[in-house]
Amino acid sequence: GGLHYNAHRHELSINGQAIHPQPKVAQLLILLARHPGKFHSHQVIEEALWGEIQNNSDKLRQVIYQARKLLAQHSPGCGIVTVHGNGIRLEMKS
Repeated sequence: GGLHYNAHRHELSINGQAIHPQPKVAQLLILLARHPGKFHSHQVIEEALWGEIQNNSDKLRQVIYQARKLLAQHSPGCGIVTVHGNGIRLEMKS
């Protein structure tokens, strides 16, 4: 269950159902799905999504908001947790 990324098929799924989020949201979810429970700093995420650290963190906040909304709709047991305001991690409840 939860969030899964199939690298061979380049497909994201939540609880076995394929999802097709906006590209930046998909990139964020793939990053988190590859390492559930691992802390990712905002800087590392910005570099992964945009290739550089962003001057304005509103872009990142919007992507995280959209990802949280998508997870809440499809998998209430799976969520993005903010860690001390410095980054995020994916949390999957059993």
